[in-house]
Amino acid sequence: RHNRITTFALIIPRFEDIFHSFYSGEVIKGASLAASRLKVDILVHIAERFSHEDWLTEALLNRDIFNGILFADIDGDATMIKTVISQKMPYLVMNNYFQKEAINCIAIDNKKASIELVDYLVSLGHRKIATIAGDLTTQAGKLRLEGFQEGLKNHDIEIPERYIEVA
Repeated sequence: RHNRITTFALIIPRFEDIFHSFYSGEVIKGASLAASRLKVDILVHIAERFSHEDWLTEALLNRDIFNGILFADIDGDATMIKTVISQKMPYLVMNNYFQKEAINCIAIDNKKASIELVDYLVSLGHRKIATIAGDLTTQAGKLRLEGFQEGLKNHDIEIPERYIEVA
């Protein structure tokens, strides 16, 4: 008798230096640890970042092969997730938040976190606060920069252009 192995796909968008990325490393370590504790397998699928056509192959959507999909980041592609939902594939989206869509997601409030960080630095007496903004093509990067700018504005602190570096 063949025992079916429970297998989940972890999809991570490809970007420059992915294997030296703190974020990717932590996502893979966390998924691997959870898989080990649950006694399931994880397949890591590194997919094209800006073109999502290769993310959802026939095999990935096959419930006889995979029991679910964990998306490390999807750059707000709700259409792709709706395809997963229509196939009744269990899924979770990390690092993207959907307010207007019924999509299973987990993310921090990046904007609020940035505002709170600025508030904290100002409470320590700092007035010259700079940022190295993340990737502004991502939801997280955009919201963190918005929060930084709003936080400084809340304290009537000018933001010289040279205080914002985009990585």
